[in-house]
Amino acid sequence: MRRSLGVLLRTKLKLQADLTRKSKSFGEGEARLSDWMERNAYVAWIEYPEPWAVEKRVIESLDLPLNLAHNRAHPFWMNLTEARSRRRTVP
Repeated sequence: MRRSLGVLLRTKLKLQADLTRKSKSFGEGEARLSDWMERNAYVAWIEYPEPWAVEKRVIESLDLPLNLAHNRAHPFWMNLTEARSRRRTVP
């Protein structure tokens, strides 16, 4: 979720990929992303003994645009996939 938010908020938060380290980090912009997430991202979860057994059904039954796994049918899937792919090649 963090990487997806980072690529989507890249311009607004002035984030740049650190291509020299081939990391998933946004370098010095990580603090800005963390601040944005603290103010805007709300996450909930439940404990389940075998989450992998229900993950696909849960994702398919909810509207979760930031999930790529098991979510190809979501209208935003291709946009997010392309944005994340560009992040690997553009600082």
